[in-house]
Amino acid sequence: MEWSNEQIEHRLDEFKYHLLQEGLSGRSVVSVFTGLRRWFKDHRKHVLVDLRDMDLGKSYLDYIPSRKDVQCLFDDAKLHHKVAIALMAFSGLRPVDVVNLKYENIKASYEAGEAVLTVVLRQKKTRDWYFTFLGPQGLRYLREHLERREHLDDDSYIFHDRKITAGALCRALSRLIVRTKGRHPTGESFRRFRPYTLRKYFRRTISRLGENVAEFLMGHRSGVESLVATYSGLRDMDHHAIKELKRQYVELLPELETEVTDLVLKAELQQKEKQLQKFEDKMDEMRRRQEEIEAFLRRLEQRED
Repeated sequence: MEWSNEQIEHRLDEFKYHLLQEGLSGRSVVSVFTGLRRWFKDHRKHVLVDLRDMDLGKSYLDYIPSRKDVQCLFDDAKLHHKVAIALMAFSGLRPVDVVNLKYENIKASYEAGEAVLTVVLRQKKTRDWYFTFLGPQGLRYLREHLERREHLDDDSYIFHDRKITAGALCRALSRLIVRTKGRHPTGESFRRFRPYTLRKYFRRTISRLGENVAEFLMGHRSGVESLVATYSGLRDMDHHAIKELKRQYVELLPELETEVTDLVLKAELQQKEKQLQKFEDKMDEMRRRQEEIEAFLRRLEQRED
């Protein structure tokens, strides 16, 4: 085997999180890796994979963070971890896609100076091309982070100046979660706050766009291959389709981002204007019905006379 021990451990670490994302239990993952260790040992390769974060006990429920929880993480996080949190909570990226994200995935939108960044990437798990967005708050963290870099080209990794594993990122975010909110924020031992639930925070908010569109922005194959994505132009990343979906994404920023930016204020104002218009339309409808009732009563009185 031509791979070094370090390369093997890196691939196995990514494979571990792939199995977890596929729905395997921690106990099943440990069983898989027990067999892999034996195989590598037979081939005279001594590899170490950290399985201490595997849940070998009873199943648990996820704690989906609130906006306040997410802001607490930002308040205590280092800048590069703020970028990772924003990409997961505001863009829906998987940890493995965060660490694999390169400058070429954001270059066109970033250099165009767009207020909402368009992130185009090929999803690590499904190998499907798709896109998602990052609002002003996350973009500010990203811009500050990239301005500290001495060299940046298309192949430069965004999260770190060198490739790191998804496992390393999740362990760092887990330590941040424990330090700021605790592993069990509700006090229930069966309900855990883990890094991956940042994606559930994103998914819960964008559900208002419809299930197929929400699944598309999550990078799920069911969304990318849906009829909605196919015939609206999302799957082909049509310019007009991207522009329209970005407009809808901006409307959700007041519920998604944790800071008040100019774009968020504008989106909130537009929401209030829509609510006011609906209220005015309802009042107009009530006045119209009242006039119809009054006209009916007048006709009824004339008939009795």
